Amino acid sequence: MFMAELGIEPWEEDEFSWIAEVGLKTALPPRWVSTYDTDSGSTYFVDTDTQTSTWENPLAPHLQRVVEVGRLYLRNQVEGLFEDHKTSLWAEHKEELDCWHGPLEDAEGNSYFVNSRDGISSWQDPRIGAQYIYDIQCSLLRHLHGILSLCEDQEDGGGFGGGTPWETEDGAQVLTLEGMPVSRNNPGQSTTRISRAMGREQDYTPTLERMGSAMEFLHDARQTEEEIQRLRLIRKVEERRMRVLSRKLSKAIKETVQGDEQDQRTRLEQKVLERRRARLAQQGKLFVPLS
Repeated sequence: MFMAELGIEPWEEDEFSWIAEVGLKTALPPRWVSTYDTDSGSTYFVDTDTQTSTWENPLAPHLQRVVEVGRLYLRNQVEGLFEDHKTSLWAEHKEELDCWHGPLEDAEGNSYFVNSRDGISSWQDPRIGAQYIYDIQCSLLRHLHGILSLCEDQEDGGGFGGGTPWETEDGAQVLTLEGMPVSRNNPGQSTTRISRAMGREQDYTPTLERMGSAMEFLHDARQTEEEIQRLRLIRKVEERRMRVLSRKLSKAIKETVQGDEQDQRTRLEQKVLERRRARLAQQGKLFVPLS
């Protein structure tokens, strides 16, 4: 289950389960593809650069960071926490990008990038993938902040004096459903606190649409780059073909010229020999056999 892959505990489903839902509907980062394994009935993921595969969704580590920020906020609602972590997340992506170098060109003029730390190369611009993942994280953090802040406002107006909406000042649990207290020790009887606080179900369609638009832009950019690379390759192949044809033509012309020169030399020698014979015959020095 994707929630378990993100490290979301059963008692945290109310706050963070929607992140897993959005993550499953979000397109994979560039250079990653998913493949269904018929034997196991599960999906695995392939890194097209390294040609390695994994059962872990490549988005999972990045979504885990969003969940961690949410946990920090629930423990201590510090103002500016989400913005600080956005800055921190970009610093991490920047550090990762510092390991990449390029674009470089191969013998055919195709652009590629090299990771000096991992010793791998990629046809994909790593900046596109980093920006895509960072945009997803920022979008999720923005929505998570709004949801948790609204939930906090609802809880503050609920008349509870304790640290949570089901505890009094002395720590006694007071919110019960069907006679059972709600707590992390009893997650099975909980209802969605956030949905109750907001009084409506959450619609994440705008978030997915924005992510889809961003992915379409990155996909178009990648296709444009691939088309440029393809045209460069076609040009290189055509130039190579023309060089080969030029060499063959030059060789043929040279052979033709050499053949013509040889023929002319032979004819000239023949003419000189005939003139010499004619001159000797006139002088009577050339023996001409009687027929």
